[in-house]
Amino acid sequence: MSDNSRIDKLLDRWEDARARGEPLTPEELCTDSPELLEDIRQLIDAQQVVERQLRMTGAGQPAEKFGIQPRPEKRSETPAASGRATTNVSLQSTVIAGSQADGEDSISLDGPAVMGDAAVDEPRHFQPRRFGIYELLEEIARGGMGVVYRARQDAPHRIVALKMILAGELAGAAEVKRFRTEAEAAATLEHPCIVPIFEVGEQEGRHFFAMGFVDGSNLMDRVRRGVFAPREAAQLMRQVAEAVQYAHARGIVHRDLKPQNILLTSNGQPRITDFGLAKRPKGRTN
Repeated sequence: MSDNSRIDKLLDRWEDARARGEPLTPEELCTDSPELLEDIRQLIDAQQVVERQLRMTGAGQPAEKFGIQPRPEKRSETPAASGRATTNVSLQSTVIAGSQADGEDSISLDGPAVMGDAAVDEPRHFQPRRFGIYELLEEIARGGMGVVYRARQDAPHRIVALKMILAGELAGAAEVKRFRTEAEAAATLEHPCIVPIFEVGEQEGRHFFAMGFVDGSNLMDRVRRGVFAPREAAQLMRQVAEAVQYAHARGIVHRDLKPQNILLTSNGQPRITDFGLAKRPKGRTN
């Protein structure tokens, strides 16, 4: 089970416990998964901030006002637990949680450019809307730190994947600084087998970055459909290895390279994405 799936289950457990009037602390939730404690603590803190803000401004205010999209209702053949909300703010529904690597030079850039194991169901009635020079066409992924849309950019005219901080205007100063610094660091990588970053900016109080949209699947999905021919597998791994070496030569270590984070274009070319756990080792430039 991926880390994000485990985080999602822990958050479900936390919500259930609250509904029963028996709230659990992050430490109690992570007794058997101490490596997830920091992620769980940050996500719970974020939800509590949102809930306080909603209470201050009135329950009738839509969550979108604060840059938060409602959490998609889970499909289930059994009734929901009594008293449990069905429109909880989404904190984590993906395998790619925004985990901050140790050290001040860590890079946290969670969120894929296309749906993989970080995907969520597309909202049933998503209405395209404007966001600066972008038209948001559909939501394609949602993680613990952000949400990703397929979007159309006005100039140059192209389809991109647009990532925003999930907390929107409620994002803390440290979170915003990390988001921008890390996005700009990833933007320095210009390699045909790494998903490119086109723009890092802020619009209407919401921080975002635009990256290349890969209209395909990921390596995990491809493997599930059948094995590669030996020569094809070797060629694919050579391209991935060259891209990883390119990043290493510029002082960036991915640290989360796995099939779900290797996207494949429609013609089978690999594109490495999700530098959410990446790090620049101190004192190293190559």
